Amino acid sequence: MTAILLLGAGLRFFQLNEVPLRGDEAFTVLHWMREPLSHTLAEIATVDPQPPLAYALYRVFGLVIGSSEPLVRLLPALLSMLGIPALYGIGKRIGGRHVGLVAATLFAISPVFIWHAQDARNYGIWAAFSALALWSALRALDRNRAGDWALFIVIQIAACYLYYLELLFLGALTVVVLLDIRREPRKVLHWFIALAFVGLALAPWFIQPRLLSSSGYTGTAGQFDLTLYLTWFLPSLLFGEAIPGHRDLIFTAAALVTVVAGFALLWRPNRRAVRLLALYSVLPLIALGIISTRLNVFVPRYVLPLGTTLILLAAVVIVRGLSIENRNRPLRLLALALPVLIGWSLASYYFDYTKSPDWRALVSYLAPRTEAHDLLVNSAADMSFPFYAGEYGVAGEQAQLPANPGQSAAEISEVLAGAFEAGRTIWIVASPPGWPNRDVPDQWLRENGVLFRSASLNRMRAEEYLPRTVSDGKAGAEFGGVVRLPGAQIPAELEPDGSLPLLLDFEVLAQTSAPLKAFVHVIGPLNPATGTPLWAQDDQPPQDATDTRSWETGARYRDRFVLEGLGQLPPGEYSVVTGWYDPETGIRLRTEAGDAVQFASITVGVDGRVTIQNVFE
Repeated sequence: MTAILLLGAGLRFFQLNEVPLRGDEAFTVLHWMREPLSHTLAEIATVDPQPPLAYALYRVFGLVIGSSEPLVRLLPALLSMLGIPALYGIGKRIGGRHVGLVAATLFAISPVFIWHAQDARNYGIWAAFSALALWSALRALDRNRAGDWALFIVIQIAACYLYYLELLFLGALTVVVLLDIRREPRKVLHWFIALAFVGLALAPWFIQPRLLSSSGYTGTAGQFDLTLYLTWFLPSLLFGEAIPGHRDLIFTAAALVTVVAGFALLWRPNRRAVRLLALYSVLPLIALGIISTRLNVFVPRYVLPLGTTLILLAAVVIVRGLSIENRNRPLRLLALALPVLIGWSLASYYFDYTKSPDWRALVSYLAPRTEAHDLLVNSAADMSFPFYAGEYGVAGEQAQLPANPGQSAAEISEVLAGAFEAGRTIWIVASPPGWPNRDVPDQWLRENGVLFRSASLNRMRAEEYLPRTVSDGKAGAEFGGVVRLPGAQIPAELEPDGSLPLLLDFEVLAQTSAPLKAFVHVIGPLNPATGTPLWAQDDQPPQDATDTRSWETGARYRDRFVLEGLGQLPPGEYSVVTGWYDPETGIRLRTEAGDAVQFASITVGVDGRVTIQNVFE
């Protein structure tokens, strides 16, 4: 058991903070750990409905240990280990010492329980306490001593105060006990006396009207689907969420065969265990299905203790299948395959599975590029962005758009239009959920703004939009009496891919007889690759499509150019210039300074550091 506990600890702390916090974890930190417990109980309990012990554990941990990102997953990682000795105790009671040891080992290496042990929520802690409650219930029913009943009452109260749906498993146990009412009426009586104490302890919180009828909570997961019991619940609760790609059928079949074989192997030696495990599994699943017809809560984590049942059945299969007396080859093959499949899924969880997007990369990009006046639109319904934005010092006001699936396009547009009217830059980040209004912010910005910067950071997007309206600006350079350059927008740093986006403001002075293009060039020391001073360029007609022969005189517009490959520039001084030319003849429009105007400079130091300066006058 010491070795199994060490194994479980090692796997729970291995790569504990390798991936960023997902949205629910960030919510835990911001509202459970960093806000007063009184506020959480009063305000958050109806938005993120959890019993008070879940809030209290994290709040105390945050006050005593801390609530910084590297610390918050320590609490579930530590407390989830309580399930290891609990599985040993349950397994020993239903199948003997070897079954108990194998069950404890499987819990220690279980991908689904490690997933939740490395998740700053209460599910992993609840699963461990639920297993302890089951063990203590079996112990109390077996020994029927006052001390054992007291232990069960305390642990069961804790489990219920960690997660509401523990009541489903307590109800299943009650059905199991009632089936023995004729055989052992005194134990049934003691069971209901214990339930009375549990009920008295839970009543002050569980029967509050604001939680029962006034919360308005509708759930955030899917609705009932009978087929998902086999295709999602069963394999994920045994093998975890990180099942290797395109092998779902293999793992689903293995889980189903394990359940059937486990019950079959237990039938003769311990029919009461079969009844216990069957009711403990089926009744909560049925209850969750019924609840899911009214609330969006049909997800495996809401019946996570069912994973302990599957582990117990798998332990029975492994012990019996690998015993010397076994002559059944398919059973032996299944017993050998189960640890392999669990290990395969666990390796996939650690090395191939993405638990949450790379919020760290996103905010690391935004932090040096945002200003206090900016509006940052979080298009994902995810609390990770405000959490990491605060941790990394991202400036600007944040807005969740869409705020919910029912938010109107008019309301979303009003927020964005107000930002542009105030002269603010708008950033839109992350990817929206599959809501019907998910594309409204992007569509509005494409129609009313000009894309400035656009980056993909480990598949996390960050796009910066500026208003289309061009201010009067300075007099600027004139090109052949045809077009004037009143302003330029250029970042102070390169993009992560070494490119440099920039915006040039133009005013149309006259139409032309031939279609012209604008160019932006980076010139500097002789480029060995081209034999010229040219190092990068971008050429395009106005707004990528407008013909200068028919453009509107007096119009003002902004054009975006992107200079690629500047991250590879050798040390030296470079100029960024712009001008206009006829692509047929190559003839450029003239200015007072020649055939091009410098508006920025780039300095590359010997250390590779790039300094960009806007020199437009």
